[in-house]
Amino acid sequence: MLFRRPLEGNFMIRNNNGYRSMSDDIDDDFIRNYYEQPVLQLIISQHPRARQERSYLADVACIALNQLPAKYIRHNVDMTFFLSSSEMQDIDNRIKQAVAMAVAYVESRENPATEES
Repeated sequence: MLFRRPLEGNFMIRNNNGYRSMSDDIDDDFIRNYYEQPVLQLIISQHPRARQERSYLADVACIALNQLPAKYIRHNVDMTFFLSSSEMQDIDNRIKQAVAMAVAYVESRENPATEES
């Protein structure tokens, strides 16, 4: 038996010395969603408020990322090596559209238009 699920819910690996957590071998950059870095960079570079308000940055990033497909990679080269320049341009355009929509959404929710009766 290679894997078992202990009561606390963490996956364990059986080795010659017993069991140990798989998370002991996994660091923060093991895998990640490709879109996270370019989305954050675009928001920070184009929206000064994102550099000052961490919650604004998080709100916009979450909404933008939820508009994009998940693309899990180990290294940036995993995406750039296997895609053509037109595919990379398409990804860039999708990122720009998702960020623009997310900014508009967050700002509209903060400042709802007042309707006059």
